Amino acid sequence: MSHVRSFRTILASAFILVAGLLVPTLDLTSQVLCECTASQEKTAQLTVCIGGVNREVKVAYCNTSYCPPKVGVQPCNPGNLPINARTVIRRICVVDGGALVTDPQVLLNATVSAMGICCSGYRFFPECQHPPAPFHWIVSWPKCAKFDVAGQCLIGCDNSPCCTHLVRFIPSTTGDCTTTVLRSCEDPGECSSTDCIRLECRYPIECCW
Repeated sequence: MSHVRSFRTILASAFILVAGLLVPTLDLTSQVLCECTASQEKTAQLTVCIGGVNREVKVAYCNTSYCPPKVGVQPCNPGNLPINARTVIRRICVVDGGALVTDPQVLLNATVSAMGICCSGYRFFPECQHPPAPFHWIVSWPKCAKFDVAGQCLIGCDNSPCCTHLVRFIPSTTGDCTTTVLRSCEDPGECSSTDCIRLECRYPIECCW
């Protein structure tokens, strides 16, 4: 009986140890997928469409483009498709001095769609102009963000769960372009701060919001 108890004790201890190791790994993965440090951060000014009107925004992001497309790029790519670009969005600010944008989801949607090649061509990915179709893009943004209405800025909260999409763009020689969301990956977890709002984890296919 003592051998049975010892075995059960060892098994229980091993289970607790493994569980303890897995929990921080999951948390770390969640943070790394949406990580975009100040040293890696880039900014770009984009024209977006909100309410049928063109607006100017400045987006802060991290991006890696692959020319030619690269296999093995993660996350949210279980089929290991060749990826043209991997982008993490961290901050979006309206900079044209026009009417206030009061809906943070609309601001996010308009910006993400404007970054995709079906809504604005290859202007956001100049180092990969005219790659062979299809164009595969992995794009992520924090699910939790702070929205400063007066300052017109949407800023990702620290350690936020991440929303990621694998998107395929297929431009044609006739000028048409097809956007297909191949996979959506949403980290579990809630916003840790009361001043952080929760954004939808849905890729915005339409070009105008």
